[in-house]
Amino acid sequence: MNFGLLFGGGAEMLAAYAKAGYKVTMTTDQAAAYRAAFFRTYPRLAVWQQRQGGGYGAIDTRTRGGRRRLGVRRFTEKLNSPIQGTAADGLKAALALLWDRRHEHPTAFAVLVAHDEILIECDATGAEGVKAWLVAAMVDGMTPFCAPVPVVVETRVGATWAAGGDQE
Repeated sequence: MNFGLLFGGGAEMLAAYAKAGYKVTMTTDQAAAYRAAFFRTYPRLAVWQQRQGGGYGAIDTRTRGGRRRLGVRRFTEKLNSPIQGTAADGLKAALALLWDRRHEHPTAFAVLVAHDEILIECDATGAEGVKAWLVAAMVDGMTPFCAPVPVVVETRVGATWAAGGDQE
């Protein structure tokens, strides 16, 4: 619900997504009530959405890191570009910090980046130290883009990269 509404979804989208994704059936009126409650809880998001995407015509969007996208027309993209782009800015900063701090764990390597995840390969014996190294880089990389909102990083150590994979 959070991401759909944050990125401009309406009551019909929410009802359809709840049904398809979670097998939860709700009427459009019920979805509208949830949507209204969401924006009552987060009123500044509603103001930001209106300011960012309100009206017709193309706009230029910017990430908090300063990257811009020109001529954005679709309402959902007017909302999505600054948020997802800022997340990408923070992820790139985290990767740069991992590189700058590689002397702390010279045998650990970033082997995959997917959306907001960084997969690090390392020896099992150094996994806890590598985990702390990764968390520090992710927090330090993202904090300048979203302060004062705190950055929380979840990590998992496993033998494979899989949801709920083997814990070692």
